[in-house]
Amino acid sequence: MGIFTKVYDFMCQFGLAMRDDPPRVIDMEARIWGKPAGWAALSVELIGQTDQDALPAVSAVIRNVGTAPVELTVPGWLFFFTAHVSEPDGTPVALSPFGSQLLKPERMTERIEVSLPPGAGSEARLPVGQLFGLRAAGARRERYRVAATCQLPDGTVVRSNEILV
Repeated sequence: MGIFTKVYDFMCQFGLAMRDDPPRVIDMEARIWGKPAGWAALSVELIGQTDQDALPAVSAVIRNVGTAPVELTVPGWLFFFTAHVSEPDGTPVALSPFGSQLLKPERMTERIEVSLPPGAGSEARLPVGQLFGLRAAGARRERYRVAATCQLPDGTVVRSNEILV
């Protein structure tokens, strides 16, 4: 994959550029889910990496496990989902300088309207490698533990499964 493609993909993840990708199909049955809370369940999984030296990113999906449709207005996905990254021993990994700048509260200006019929989900891609300054796979011996949480409008906190990246 060329450097231009990597930069363009990165820009698209943050909404800095747009492309006409076909809609992603989320395989709800193949994912591992955290414990449901309220009407929602949350899942994270590593996004397929073809480059061993690439920094990890995860797919976070919120799913309506209730019986009624849900309409939400949430901040941009990077502010709605909170990634939790730790060393194998459980020590939290600090945000990188880039992540600290990107996730400043004053940058939370975007609002997204989300409609989730029963059983449906919505996906966001979280570039945890850049947000937390993780070392690339080829440069480390041990893997990082990653989970995500989100807070629903009623205050309920939903926690995902935990994965190793």
